Amino acid sequence: MLKLRPILQRGVHYKVGDGLSFSLWQDPWHERGPLCLSFPRGIEVTGLPLSSTLSSVLQRNQWCWPAATDSDIVEIISLLPPTTPSAGDTICWRSNSGKFTLTSAVHLIQPPSPHAHWQGLLQGKFKIPRHGFILWLAFLEKLSTMDKPWYQGLKMAVFYVEDRLVRPMITYFSNVGSPNVA
Repeated sequence: MLKLRPILQRGVHYKVGDGLSFSLWQDPWHERGPLCLSFPRGIEVTGLPLSSTLSSVLQRNQWCWPAATDSDIVEIISLLPPTTPSAGDTICWRSNSGKFTLTSAVHLIQPPSPHAHWQGLLQGKFKIPRHGFILWLAFLEKLSTMDKPWYQGLKMAVFYVEDRLVRPMITYFSNVGSPNVA
């Protein structure tokens, strides 16, 4: 479970409010993550201790960083998130609703695969299930026979949809090298 921690942290969003709850250097409230990791020289350049909270650089809901010409501090200041006036710091889940769901966590760990556009070739009123299954295996290049069309030199195939040629679908097979076929 601890190995999933870095992945699940991408799904968490820190909203800055009054700055009293978040650590300035150790919490990932900034776009670049924890500042102590992203900008290790920032602690010594600003003179702010490691135990500082965000409230040390917030005055009346406005960012007020110490004046510095260091490139790291300039980069920190250029990427500051907006603050929420008169609200506390909050941690939210990045989703459409802002609430944690098991589905959103699964999509974060394993994003959904793209839609297969060739699915219409496999299903339909006049399709034979066995042929659809064989075609599906061929598209996935999992057909474990030696009579694959590209092994015999066939460069394209035309598929018929719904028992008539509605839209010719030409599939060019990759030339993966011809094995010795007797």
